[in-house]
Amino acid sequence: MRLTVNLDDETSERLEGLSAAEGVSKSQIVRDAIGHYDRLQREWEQVEEERLQWYVRLLASSEHIILDVDHLDTLLDAVEDPEALVPTWRDIGRRHGIEWGSQFDSLEKKLRVLEYCNLFRITALDDEQFALTFNNETEATLIAAFIEGECEELGFDIDIRQIDRKLVVTDRTG
Repeated sequence: MRLTVNLDDETSERLEGLSAAEGVSKSQIVRDAIGHYDRLQREWEQVEEERLQWYVRLLASSEHIILDVDHLDTLLDAVEDPEALVPTWRDIGRRHGIEWGSQFDSLEKKLRVLEYCNLFRITALDDEQFALTFNNETEATLIAAFIEGECEELGFDIDIRQIDRKLVVTDRTG
């Protein structure tokens, strides 16, 4: 198939530059570009856009990091008395709640953002109740305190029940 394409000056210069740099024809550059574009399109179809937007937002602020789960588990295993950390984690949650202000119109949206941080896996039991599954019990205990503090500042009236490494969070706001 033969295809004629009109290029503006800038795009034409880019194509010339790529062709010269790669030592291949302009036609080959266009074929390769279409192949790359096709692969990217198929990969993007698998990405949940809201999740990606939150990743960018959180990581771009330099207040969040990517941490391997093994590192976190090692740190949590070293915690001898998780209950001693609960007040601190609740305070961190409160500070986050103040920082986020009124950006979340529902408890589920707030919990989904925490899920995007890979802190837990969430299952909606109904419109007001959510089960959060963690890797270990210490993590569940500390995140429960964090969620309590954050929701207090965000104005969500919640109840949290911990069962081993699971939390059942109920929204009593409505």
